[in-house]
Amino acid sequence: MASGVFRLRVITPKEVKIDEDVNMLVVHSALGDMGVLPGHDDYTVLLGFGPLRIFNVAEERHMVVLGGTAEIKRDSVTIVTKEARWLHEIRRSDIERELFILEQKIQSNEEDYPELSRDEVLLERAQAMMRVASDPALPKDYYSERASADLGLSKPS
Repeated sequence: MASGVFRLRVITPKEVKIDEDVNMLVVHSALGDMGVLPGHDDYTVLLGFGPLRIFNVAEERHMVVLGGTAEIKRDSVTIVTKEARWLHEIRRSDIERELFILEQKIQSNEEDYPELSRDEVLLERAQAMMRVASDPALPKDYYSERASADLGLSKPS
């Protein structure tokens, strides 16, 4: 492996989102953001719902990771998560609609407790995607309104 890089793998139940060499990584752990450089001490961390910032020599890319774990070794980082999305896969209008529907459901308090708990998790998921997609530091065209990815969002009736 070349000096100054380490292997990054992001694995979901459906696919391997990324498997390549990178120069630096910032993960959103349950305790806050954490930077990782080549040669980092071995560490395992729980991830929160939030951004994953990936740095290569000339570019910075962003992904939303929704929980999971990161196994950090001197020459690799493996992230296992239920869901990860590149920003260009996020359709902001769908997330705004999902946020509205979930907030209304939770406020109406008509669901039984397990359903309400699931809705609160879905709300946190949508809020995390919106935070990353709305980051003013990112170019306005970083996420795509025309993304064709299936976000698994329900349509309002």
